[in-house]
Amino acid sequence: MHDIIPFNKSLMYCERMLPLVLVVMLAIGNAPKLEGVEATTAKMNQVIELTAGWNAVYLYVEPEEPDPNVLFAGLPIEECQVWIPERSRVESLTDPEAEPVKVSEWNVWHPSDHPTAFMNTLFRLQARRGMLIKASEPTTLVVRGEPVYRPVQWSAPAFNLVGFDVDAEQPPTFARWFAGSRAHKDLKIRKLVNGEWQAVHPQETIRRGMAYWVWCGEGTGFQGPVHLSLPVGRLGHLSLERGVPPLSGRVDNRGQLPISLALSSEGGMPTLLTLGGADSPPQSSHQFSLEPGQRMRMNLSRPANGSGDYALLGLRGGGVDYHISLRSVPIGDASP
Repeated sequence: MHDIIPFNKSLMYCERMLPLVLVVMLAIGNAPKLEGVEATTAKMNQVIELTAGWNAVYLYVEPEEPDPNVLFAGLPIEECQVWIPERSRVESLTDPEAEPVKVSEWNVWHPSDHPTAFMNTLFRLQARRGMLIKASEPTTLVVRGEPVYRPVQWSAPAFNLVGFDVDAEQPPTFARWFAGSRAHKDLKIRKLVNGEWQAVHPQETIRRGMAYWVWCGEGTGFQGPVHLSLPVGRLGHLSLERGVPPLSGRVDNRGQLPISLALSSEGGMPTLLTLGGADSPPQSSHQFSLEPGQRMRMNLSRPANGSGDYALLGLRGGGVDYHISLRSVPIGDASP
């Protein structure tokens, strides 16, 4: 790598990417989507279209209302299962209806009128988790919250229930996404179709908001062809202090194709972005290109003047579409 001067038991995915550009709004066709951005809070709506039966879902936003009893109220949702990667190593897959879930590997929710509701173990939904939702009829689930980013912590050798930050309008194929990863070279990926886990085709495009079981053959930090490194901390958002040294990050092209990227900040909090060397002018948006193996350094800062406490950082291109919440914090109180 070198710098460029002034980026019930389930399975999932791999690939390399296409050139694109980036904005902060996100649309997803028939797939789950993010919309309705609030400049004052950096919150968005993730809209999830559920079909009758089982649905494999991946959340990008930290729910404003995490209680499933409240979030699912009035909707024809019969069950929700959230995979707990820290407690399980999945080496083979079972269709959701084939056998009872292992409570050690899944947190489960049923509505209060269900006979086993007293056994519920799922009391709070979280972003960046793969989950299975069973609906009795087609319905729309809207989850409002802050978009956060946490890199996938791959378990290996094992299947991992994960989703991807792909561009819904120009999604990459699994083959392109995972082209740069030795740990995913077998492309053993499954999607949920009519209650059954089915293999994906390498040239099939990835759907944003869908969770897949993806086989990882060895330890890796691979996050896709566009690798984003930022000090997000455990909460998944960025904290900026007013008028202090900037936060530093990096974008790497770990795919096998050149990519065009756009980096931007939108919202009520003024945020300056600097790319490459110190001579690069700070501004609210940048466009740049990276060849395979190249990387771009970036700095994020908040001016000493200016109002507003929230903004959204967006990075789009190479098949990815990232949205990360930016928060203003008092001097000396930035989260790790």
